[in-house]
Amino acid sequence: MKIKEIELKKDNKSPVFAFPKYLDFCSSAYGWVGGGVNNELKFILPYTLKSKLCFRWVMFYTATICLDENLTIDQEKDFLNSVVEFFKAEKKIDFICSPPVNAVFNVYPSEAVSAAFGTYLIDLSLSEEILWDKLHSKHRNVIRKAMKDQVNIKRGKEYLDLAYKLIKETQLRSDKGFSSIEKFKELINSLENNVEIFVSFYKDKPQGCAVFLYSDYAVYYRHGGSIERPFTGSLNLLHWEAIKYFKAKGVLRYDFLGARIKPDKGSKLEGIQRFKSRFGGELRQGYLWKLVVRKWKYRLFQFIFAIKNGTFEEDIIDQEIKKAKKDNEKNIADL
Repeated sequence: MKIKEIELKKDNKSPVFAFPKYLDFCSSAYGWVGGGVNNELKFILPYTLKSKLCFRWVMFYTATICLDENLTIDQEKDFLNSVVEFFKAEKKIDFICSPPVNAVFNVYPSEAVSAAFGTYLIDLSLSEEILWDKLHSKHRNVIRKAMKDQVNIKRGKEYLDLAYKLIKETQLRSDKGFSSIEKFKELINSLENNVEIFVSFYKDKPQGCAVFLYSDYAVYYRHGGSIERPFTGSLNLLHWEAIKYFKAKGVLRYDFLGARIKPDKGSKLEGIQRFKSRFGGELRQGYLWKLVVRKWKYRLFQFIFAIKNGTFEEDIIDQEIKKAKKDNEKNIADL
């Protein structure tokens, strides 16, 4: 399949992660490649290109955008294989790195390293009554209680600083870092009318927040944070109010962004995914993938990165591959 550079202007029917202003926020070198069937454009893939020292790599920010629902998995795989060859030859890349969790692909290229991954999606075309009925009974109960106890949900960019504080504190409790306030503000300001901040309050005290990136195509729960022990139902109500809000705006999907297929039982990840799943969305399964073109440069890049950060952090793909191997060894031992 022939791959070529194309230009994608702002289109509210595309995922927000494909917008020029979002890609420009991520990197000054960005674009879109397309491929077709019978000389007609059928596939689009947004990308950013980064280079540092002697390294050159590409990242894809959405899954393949398919312009025809009748396209097959084999055709998409052919497109991705051709994309890989295009970037090898035209951009002289050293590797394609693991994508963000919003890029869950239907299939992956032949040479790629992949891991099963997913996301919980709510169909906002359903009526509000059906959406409410699809909530887990425990979610409905705590939402009713939060409403009765006068938990208040507020929305607006004036809560940017508060949201940043809640998100950063949440990340610190999990021993994770977060971007600087300047970078966070740059993201919010760059997306203009395609970002919303929601904050829940109980007795005028903030309980939690959510940052949503959206277009007509879908709304994405990009960042979230809370105090250590938020009031019961305050975060559930926040998402319920957000679901209603984005449905009223004509957005088609509500995407919770990221779901491990088999999280460890009793783990924090399992708890987070249980919270997401109980809003009645369906688990859409697919793949995250990466591809190394020059192994020695990729290993050197990892080594330098580990020295700079004082530790080596595995990406989600490596984590899932390692977990699958352990699970398989355990299953064999139990036989």
